[in-house]
Amino acid sequence: VAMIISLCPFSAYLHSRVYTHGQPNTKKIAVCLDWSDHKDLLTTDTNPFGEESKVLLNLVVTHQNLVDDADQLKAVDKAGHCIVPYTGDRMMLGEYMKIFEKVPTWSHGETEPLDMVQASKRGTKIALWSNYYTNRVDMKELSADLESHNGGSIICFENIPNVVDVIKELCSKGFTVTHLSDVAKDDIPMILDEQN
Repeated sequence: VAMIISLCPFSAYLHSRVYTHGQPNTKKIAVCLDWSDHKDLLTTDTNPFGEESKVLLNLVVTHQNLVDDADQLKAVDKAGHCIVPYTGDRMMLGEYMKIFEKVPTWSHGETEPLDMVQASKRGTKIALWSNYYTNRVDMKELSADLESHNGGSIICFENIPNVVDVIKELCSKGFTVTHLSDVAKDDIPMILDEQN
């Protein structure tokens, strides 16, 4: 395998588990946020999405986030949110495993082919974005894309000042904002549009 990867880096995609989408027709979507930009959302005593909300977020972290905010991240992980380190950062992997006492279920980032294969051997899936928005969200465009798949999207919001309102609006359209593992997994049941 190593020789094949060195001769043809694209082959790493054949050996790794890289996702840009989960399964369609599930009404489930994964929202990924940068921990540094949005940690205040989840470190307060009140749920910003409403007391009854079951919103679970996927939080992309840096090595420095793991060092500086280990206790907060452990609490957020325990609450069911997904902590997503970068795929190719080996130093971060060690810090993650020290804090959470497990290998990461998910990581993010295009990286060297060998890193992708190593992630797969550990059982770590790699998330890339199906939708990426920075500074503002075009809700008309996003809604049209989500409705065309009826779920399964992996969305990254970066520097979105009204991200809570955006997530609430997605929930009001019938989508469940949840953990990456609930969006991209094998043999997930489909919810087909009853109008068809």
